[in-house]
Amino acid sequence: MENKSEPITEYRSDKQPTLEELQQFVGGDIVIAYADDKQIVVNSEGLYLNLPINEVASEEYGSRGEPLVGNAMILSGNAKLK
Repeated sequence: MENKSEPITEYRSDKQPTLEELQQFVGGDIVIAYADDKQIVVNSEGLYLNLPINEVASEEYGSRGEPLVGNAMILSGNAKLK
């Protein structure tokens, strides 16, 4: 089943989210894409699930490979995972 709803992008810089918060936000297991000084967290199976392209997250990620799909949480500053 295709999910064509518009993906959500959330920016965080103040407080590190928990694993559970990240999984709930992206709708499953997570994978982290690294872009400059940011971490972009998306669903690890997003391409297989045919989630819609997240234009905002893909722009942040740049031309490093596949477009990012589904909801994305962009972490910077104190919110980055250690």
